[in-house]
Amino acid sequence: MLRSVILDFDGTLNTSKRYYARFDELALQILAEQFGCTIPDADRKITEVKRKSLSLTKALHSLNIDSDEFYRKVAEQMDLAYLLDEDLRIEPLISTLRSRNLRVALLTNSGRFLIEKVLTAVKCPSEIFDAVITSSEVDPKPSLQPFRYTAHLLDCKPDEALYVGDRVYHELKPAKLAGMKTALIGTVSKPEETQWVDWQLETVHELPKLIATNPSLA
Repeated sequence: MLRSVILDFDGTLNTSKRYYARFDELALQILAEQFGCTIPDADRKITEVKRKSLSLTKALHSLNIDSDEFYRKVAEQMDLAYLLDEDLRIEPLISTLRSRNLRVALLTNSGRFLIEKVLTAVKCPSEIFDAVITSSEVDPKPSLQPFRYTAHLLDCKPDEALYVGDRVYHELKPAKLAGMKTALIGTVSKPEETQWVDWQLETVHELPKLIATNPSLA
């Protein structure tokens, strides 16, 4: 029985190419200052570490960089009103899921300060979620800890939760290893990825139909 839905944010609820282009640009500027090197050198260094850690936040931790402070600097320098359009689809999506007696959480590797500013910019009040969990409170994905913590927070067993995200090894694999069902936003690119993906969706807004029409999610 499905009792909870856990949603990723970046690449799942937020798909703004303009936002991510500016984020990447600012991230490299901040890292270059932190490392005391050029932007190309910072790019090479963080890319190398990310290959092993699979996520930016995990890479920051590996380099002993305070990820909370990093995301705060990013948030303070981003013109979110310009980069992000108001998204009037998110709140109805969450309301539809909750109308099915499902608890809904947002689980992101972004820091608390940044995600709160982003949610405000897209006119999505954080209060519509039963919980918002960030890397300010838990280990970053792909650790299994944030998935288990979120299930505990939602008062459900892992096998009663559906995790929805856009990256197989970064998110869906650890969610699956934690015991959850998984839905990928996008399509698998390699046959071996299918073991971590229960369903594939073009967009997160197909989620209510998936839940309504799939007996295993009843």
